[in-house]
Amino acid sequence: ERAAIAAGLCELSFIVLAALAHPSGADMARQVVSVPWTQHGYLYLLAANLGTCVIPWALVYQQSASIDKGLNQAHRAAVRIETLLGAALCQVITAAIVVAAAACCAGQPLGQVGDIARAFAAAIAPAAGRAVFAIALSGGAIVPASVVCLPAPRPFGRALGARPSPLARPAPPPWP
Repeated sequence: ERAAIAAGLCELSFIVLAALAHPSGADMARQVVSVPWTQHGYLYLLAANLGTCVIPWALVYQQSASIDKGLNQAHRAAVRIETLLGAALCQVITAAIVVAAAACCAGQPLGQVGDIARAFAAAIAPAAGRAVFAIALSGGAIVPASVVCLPAPRPFGRALGARPSPLARPAPPPWP
């Protein structure tokens, strides 16, 4: 879980890249209000972006993690706030990727992921830019891949009568 969190934190580099791009506030505001609600392609993109933050495996993981933490009904409000903040952060990162890509890739042909990596590398520094891009992009894949696997052992272990590992960390005290 900690490794997945560390990999996911690399995605925050896109927020830094977006800020370094110095996007025009006026242009962003104009584009936010000129949303093409009637275009099928835009609605498909919107659904895909929303799907990245409300996904079934994430809900299964959250429920499993809540059980691991010993949470109950008294913690429901805090868990809901945590879920809302996580979904909001996901959308901020998605928006930062779009802003950073628009700034770094403007006028360049983008046919493959390598083209985007080269554009980001040019914006930062050749070696560092590729590394940051690769780690951040990998974080977007590593986190869900590991999270999908985390909740599965618990129900199988319970069904087979397995006891918790002595190495398992004890449940933390209830949230305030």
